[in-house]
Amino acid sequence: MRGSRLVVLLLVLAVAVVLPTAALAADLVPGTARAAVSKRGAAAVVPADSAFVIDYLPFPSKHRVFAVFMRLPAGSRARGVLVKHKAASKGCRASYASDPGTRLVVRPTALEAGGYLTAVSGDTRFLLTGARRFCIWPTRDPRARVKPAESVVRFIARATAVVSLPFTAESGGTGVQTWATATRTFKYTVESAGCPGDGEPRTGTSHRPPTADRAAFTSFTYPLPECDFEHALTIESTLRPPVRVALSELEAGRGVVRAGGDACVLPDIAMPLQLARRVIKEQGCRVGRVARSRSLRSIAEPGEVWQFMVHGAKAELVPRRTVVDMLRAPG
Repeated sequence: MRGSRLVVLLLVLAVAVVLPTAALAADLVPGTARAAVSKRGAAAVVPADSAFVIDYLPFPSKHRVFAVFMRLPAGSRARGVLVKHKAASKGCRASYASDPGTRLVVRPTALEAGGYLTAVSGDTRFLLTGARRFCIWPTRDPRARVKPAESVVRFIARATAVVSLPFTAESGGTGVQTWATATRTFKYTVESAGCPGDGEPRTGTSHRPPTADRAAFTSFTYPLPECDFEHALTIESTLRPPVRVALSELEAGRGVVRAGGDACVLPDIAMPLQLARRVIKEQGCRVGRVARSRSLRSIAEPGEVWQFMVHGAKAELVPRRTVVDMLRAPG
């Protein structure tokens, strides 16, 4: 199984090498070196669950794949990288051989015009939590003294995040959408108040695919012209105290964003730039780079943010204080 997986990976990376430069450079694509790094000598590490769909998953797992994106220093002729990791409080040494960190074997590598290099690990048992510093040396010689790039990833074993934000309905008016994500399956309760004939609270259990690192639930409450409703979502888990987030239609109309939990959930939907900034900040994360790139989704309007990214890869659940980048449609 692993052998066949490596063969497919080699083929995927080989295709990436021979793609026309113009096609690669035209737009930033999540999960690629160009989306992850722009400065020469910089690198970014992405914990993922597949070498084929590289999403940012900062969770310990018995089956973790690591993608390493680097833009090689000017003049470098490196065709590969060497990688070790350690506690974030410790620095990187001048050579791979002299560094006491834990090695991470990455292979093979793909090199694109402009010095953009991609390396991918095999299936790795990674059960560590907390902040880890990855040291990346642009060489294949363990004893070569070259300046290493560094990338820090904060791994979280348990996290819960809920965010409520406005959306514009096709029929006009402003509704409330709520996104909830956690590292464990949770029970949820949806309540609506403020309108005649409000029904009983709706309850259920979050959906979590068998191989996923997280469970999720999303709800949309559409605007009602005859009243100002309040939408509330409460999620409960045996491992966490309940989290309740409420937002009214009037508040949504003013652009208010409400959040709860101990992490940041990044909605997988297009939205205006200013709203995207508020979604990030209200949850305790940080706004990073905003780049223009044609949307992979037809629903993104000109100027809308259509993808949240961390280290150049699509991200949905990340620790607070994480720097979140955005891809914005032209216009």
